Amino acid sequence: MLGLFSLWLIYPVYKIRGEALRIQTNGGAVDNRYNFAGIKGSGFIQQAEALPPGAKVYSNYEPAAWFYLRRDILSIPRLDVQTGAIDSASLAIFLDSIQSNGDGYLVWFKSMNYRGNLPSLAQLHQIIKMEQIYSSDVGDIYRITTRNP
Repeated sequence: MLGLFSLWLIYPVYKIRGEALRIQTNGGAVDNRYNFAGIKGSGFIQQAEALPPGAKVYSNYEPAAWFYLRRDILSIPRLDVQTGAIDSASLAIFLDSIQSNGDGYLVWFKSMNYRGNLPSLAQLHQIIKMEQIYSSDVGDIYRITTRNP
């Protein structure tokens, strides 16, 4: 009976140790979608962290951008899933947001799964000026301005 009790005490410690080793190796817990060592230690995140403190930052993955940068992250326009075109209401909000400050930055994650309701970079390039300031296999950073003053 004492042996069974000892195993009962050791099993949780063994499982916790295994999970801690897995997190140390892979960089995150199973339910944490954004804590990946490959992203966290990348030049992409370092460049994004170096963006001017007061600048507006937009992203295709707002929660992930906030997780890494710990600053306000604004949304890019969404697609109308029925037509595939950029939704006019979200586009108006996006353009007004950029115009009110003169410019901003787009932090574009390449290494995460694509969300179906977001425009492509090519679609965004048609509506705003985009100057690439950093590129890697993890993501790109663009300085963005409106096309019309």
